[in-house]
Amino acid sequence: MSSVRHCFRLFVYGTLRRRFRNRHALLLARSSEFIGLGRIRGRLYRLSRYPGIRLDSAENTWIPGEVYRFKNLRFLTALDRYEGPEFERVIGKVARPDGSRLTCWIYQLTAEPSN
Repeated sequence: MSSVRHCFRLFVYGTLRRRFRNRHALLLARSSEFIGLGRIRGRLYRLSRYPGIRLDSAENTWIPGEVYRFKNLRFLTALDRYEGPEFERVIGKVARPDGSRLTCWIYQLTAEPSN
């Protein structure tokens, strides 16, 4: 459990990516270092104004995103508030373009959306 608490990487796939200019994406850019692209297996849902995922290692769909490394875990509290109660921060394995895998925090939907 202590390794989970001390994970200093975050995988983002939606409005926290570099191309977005919202307040929280800018906070992430200031509080961390972009270390590259990655992807994770799961199911992507298009919600009203933003995407959400449910992680599933058996899924054949790869969701692309970006990986960041940060020095201080405190800023995650602000990101948790931004993501809101629909999302939970979980640990997952992100595949890098070179074939390596990184353990990262990932925001996933707390429940599968109903259609």
